Amino acid sequence: MRRALLTARRFIPQDVRILAFPAEHPQNLSAPNWAETQHGFDRVLEELG
Repeated sequence: MRRALLTARRFIPQDVRILAFPAEHPQNLSAPNWAETQHGFDRVLEELG
């Protein structure tokens, strides 16, 4: 999200207000609970790859 926000700030006029919101994951993975399930763990490792 940070990269998308920085890119938007570079190309969208400064008078346009940009709001960034993280997408909801269908299986409710979040920073505090991703490691509680095998699916969450696999998903994070997949993203790192």
